[in-house]
Amino acid sequence: EVPPFECVDNVGERHRIESSASLDTIQNIMRKAGVNDVIELPCGTFGGGAPEETLEITKNLRLQGQGMDQTILKCNLVMKQDGCRGGKVMVQKLKVQGVVTVTDNTFDDVSYVNVEVNAKKSQSDAMTIKCCKRLFLFCCKIIGGSDGLCLIDRSTSARIDQTDIQFAACRGILANVNFAIKNSAVYNCGSYGIKGRVGWTDLGGNTLQPGPWSECGPR
Repeated sequence: EVPPFECVDNVGERHRIESSASLDTIQNIMRKAGVNDVIELPCGTFGGGAPEETLEITKNLRLQGQGMDQTILKCNLVMKQDGCRGGKVMVQKLKVQGVVTVTDNTFDDVSYVNVEVNAKKSQSDAMTIKCCKRLFLFCCKIIGGSDGLCLIDRSTSARIDQTDIQFAACRGILANVNFAIKNSAVYNCGSYGIKGRVGWTDLGGNTLQPGPWSECGPR
């Protein structure tokens, strides 16, 4: 499936990664890539899964695999900006066996499309949004972590669509900001489904693990 709106700026050059590439090689190619370039990963597993292994996206790029079960990053994934401002960044069609963090950026949009984040082995939150103007999750899976999705930045505008969040040790979603959720499921979490400190907007079609809800609750 494709998202209902364009998530990236005009596409630049494509960089096709070899199936034998190391994580360091991928990182070097991403550092040398231009703004709006596409980093295309083939089928395969990249990275060794050590706790400190991290791949960083530091400019507006598209990181694209071949499918959740076809392209696997066994590392943490960090989005932060270095030397550029604004723009859009998207991660698409891959699995991250680690945690995902968005921090220190001025990106206009950060989008995850057909992405699985599997943090079953981590005691950290599976996906942490520390700094982000607009976040879009479309057809994603978030599995495990202390909390599944943690929306820290109070200025973030977030929309969750057709996304499953499950098996978090505590809460499926912990949010300091109002967010919109549609056609999604939050379930099998250790504490409860959602803690929304300023509420959230239920756009329908959701299956949400029951409370205790925050005093604001859904809007």
